[in-house]
Amino acid sequence: KVLFQAISDEDVAVRLWATRTLGELGRGWTRVTKLLTDAQDDPDEAVRQAAAKALEEIRASSGAETSAKVETGPPAR
Repeated sequence: KVLFQAISDEDVAVRLWATRTLGELGRGWTRVTKLLTDAQDDPDEAVRQAAAKALEEIRASSGAETSAKVETGPPAR
């Protein structure tokens, strides 16, 4: 909850920290993806870049998890 509030803080350092932290912790959370997408419109360039990087990492992580599931296939019986 604190991170969700911090991403809208007036202090750019707080927003930047929240953006980076949400990117690291928020894989699989739809709300986090939405907040990071919105953060790409932040007035501060560093926050926008951090949001874009976090979203990229989340997407890459999701793709890696999907690939691993496909490669391993269903459990043997």
